[in-house]
Amino acid sequence: MVIKLRRHPKREQEELDPNGHVTAAGMYKVRSSYVRFNQKNNLGSQKSWNPAVASERAKLKAKQHQLMEKGHRGYDLPSWSLDSAADSFLSLLDFSKSVADQGATSWQSRLGPRPGSRWQASAREASRVVRKAAKLFGADQAGVARLDRRWVYSYYFDEQTMEDYPIKFSDERGYEQYDEPARLEDGTRVIPKEMQYVVVMLHEWPGGEKGTEYAPTLLTEGLSTLAYTKMAPAVWQLAEFIRGSGTTPSPAVTIRR
Repeated sequence: MVIKLRRHPKREQEELDPNGHVTAAGMYKVRSSYVRFNQKNNLGSQKSWNPAVASERAKLKAKQHQLMEKGHRGYDLPSWSLDSAADSFLSLLDFSKSVADQGATSWQSRLGPRPGSRWQASAREASRVVRKAAKLFGADQAGVARLDRRWVYSYYFDEQTMEDYPIKFSDERGYEQYDEPARLEDGTRVIPKEMQYVVVMLHEWPGGEKGTEYAPTLLTEGLSTLAYTKMAPAVWQLAEFIRGSGTTPSPAVTIRR
């Protein structure tokens, strides 16, 4: 899949990046009233604590099993097995896209501190190397963008304690003393203000457009899970690559503007 964004003559200059490409802000209008979202309130988290959501999910699974028994197209045993097989790999990795500071999302390397000094690179060179590494690890496309804090949860949800805890930045009042990622005694997580960029990776949907023709069957659900099995190793390896480019727990890369 290739996405090409062309400069539109009617777009305002502030909606274009320095290279004249349309930015996300130019494609999507975000209301000024938009605020950061509490992870506890998304459906993935609500199934853990909200009886109504858990009940609806149970009904869905029961309906799927009924359709499987009747042999409906997209609900046959191979479709179910596809989803189960893909999910088994994610379970083996113990991969989660929503758990803070665990596995692929860890701030620190599982391999421990690296010897030597931090990698020194200009912003352009760092972006080039990281994008190239992302593609080597399996991403179809990769890019680097400025972090928009509105897309960072205001609170993260801990499924063990069933509680939500604040996420703060070190330039917020009362947290200025933290220059490294931290989890405080009260559960608050602090992100250093120096963390200003994100890496974006795109992965093509397995099976292409044909896979969407079977929605909302188990076959499409399996293809969705399979997409995560492609993303998970790439995310994990790229995160470890970034962590490994410097001495943990300090920020891994020093970027010169």
